[in-house]
Amino acid sequence: MANHKSAEKRIRQTKKRTERNRFYKTRIKNLTKAVKEAVEAGDQAAAALALKKCQ
Repeated sequence: MANHKSAEKRIRQTKKRTERNRFYKTRIKNLTKAVKEAVEAGDQAAAALALKKCQ
């Protein structure tokens, strides 16, 4: 357990950042997956739209 006030703050900040990073990481993975699936399916319009969302 943290003994200093700054260490306690760091723990809170790390928790928030971890949650935020996990959210964005998952979102990016899902968007990338959608692009790959559209390309593999040969659907050019869907692939272009998915790529635009991903970027």
